[in-house]
Amino acid sequence: MSGTQKRLIDSAAARAEAKRLSNKVLVGGSLVAAETDATIDVIHPPTMEVIATVPRCGAADAARAVEAAAKAFPVWSRIPARERGRLIAQAADRIEAELETLSQLQTLETGHPIASQSRGDMATAVDMLRMFAGVSGELKGETVPDAQGVLHYTTCEPIGVIAAVIPWNGPVFTLSAKIAPALVAGNTIVVKSAETAPLAVLRCAEIIQSFLPPGAINMISGVGEEVGKPLVQHPAVRKATFTGSVNVGKLISQYVADKLIPVTLELGGKNPNIVMADADLALAIPGVVAGMRFMRQGQSCIAGSRILIQERIYDEVVEGAVKLMNALVVGNPFDENTEVGAIISQKQMDRIQSFVSSVKDIPGARVLCGGSPEADSSMPGRLFMRPTLIDNVPHDAPLCQEEIFGPVAVAVRFTDFEDAIRIANDSVFGLAAAMWTRDLGTAMQFAARIEAGLVQVNQYAGPRANVSYGGLKVSGLGKEYTLQSMLNHFTRSRTIQINAGLRS
Repeated sequence: MSGTQKRLIDSAAARAEAKRLSNKVLVGGSLVAAETDATIDVIHPPTMEVIATVPRCGAADAARAVEAAAKAFPVWSRIPARERGRLIAQAADRIEAELETLSQLQTLETGHPIASQSRGDMATAVDMLRMFAGVSGELKGETVPDAQGVLHYTTCEPIGVIAAVIPWNGPVFTLSAKIAPALVAGNTIVVKSAETAPLAVLRCAEIIQSFLPPGAINMISGVGEEVGKPLVQHPAVRKATFTGSVNVGKLISQYVADKLIPVTLELGGKNPNIVMADADLALAIPGVVAGMRFMRQGQSCIAGSRILIQERIYDEVVEGAVKLMNALVVGNPFDENTEVGAIISQKQMDRIQSFVSSVKDIPGARVLCGGSPEADSSMPGRLFMRPTLIDNVPHDAPLCQEEIFGPVAVAVRFTDFEDAIRIANDSVFGLAAAMWTRDLGTAMQFAARIEAGLVQVNQYAGPRANVSYGGLKVSGLGKEYTLQSMLNHFTRSRTIQINAGLRS
């Protein structure tokens, strides 16, 4: 841990909010008790302290929430689109007014640093709500030329009740990316929160619901198989949207197959971040470190966890990256100086460490920095881990092929452009990719040939409002975060032809 003087944030207000939200679901317009008596403890990862409990919902809770959404749909869908946008914009203003408490609430449950991550997450969530509110007037059909006396037009209509299942690593941002387009388009929605991060999203949903007809947005908590499955399978649900692991995404597709309803899936990534020998290393080295999303402890599907480096600059890039990674401040997420917080759970830490431990079985493989969990002296034995870089790993090894979802990157050598493309595309994933180069022709060839849904050159920015985001291969189905995604995934179109019966 760094010796930087601590500047601790008082999280009393967020802790009080966590207690208020305990044992509640949002159904029919209000926070209410669940049908189930079973609960799940929500912990603060740095200390393993229980900060709240939430209902471990089942099929009865899913059905009650869907019924509330179905009841609200005729009311909400008939409100003019621009008025729906105005109400969502008002909700965004209210969330922004509570941004600090909500940021602290997310830090409490996720372990993300308040300064380097949670506040930014909350601000981008507000921006997402405002962006979709602002394009509400674009929900319109078109008129089509036809024979004389025939009125031919299309409509742009809401689908109905949406089921959304969101993850724990960026809960509020993902919530906004699902509910903003769904609600603005006139749908109603039921959200299943992640069992490890259900609090900040519940408060955000409560705020948004206060501007809408009762039941327009509902939120339940629990374990996927117990409540997520009956939620997406409910007969009244007409669309499912999910962000999370590949395996669960496949299950959700199977659950809804018999209903033939549309599904949007944003799944995992093992993303290549490629440094060519001609790159501006003053930009590229910080870029590959930032691309690993260490500010979220590497727990990000877009993390550039495969750092591909051309041979003749390999040592220079690795040395620079290790220096920057070692300088990152790991510690209490409520310290304003902290840049890297705590891993979400012991289960996730064990998974991360199983990958790191595999290095000892790979001849020549090296842990260049990090590698072992660290404990702040004020929080002994807890879920801290320094950013870790490993090299000399065969590209077919799990370290290079599987999503670790932790602060672990692998450095990989390549000889030339063709070798870089071959290695980068040697993956079942296709979410994101980046290249650092000064050569425009190389950049254009990279963009044309890389198998990824989000392609960047000389930057590694995260997803945000109005940037089309979604993967290829097993990284998902469909795009999110834009007007076009709202039209594609949260509306349906009908074609209408009216013959006036005119005679020539």
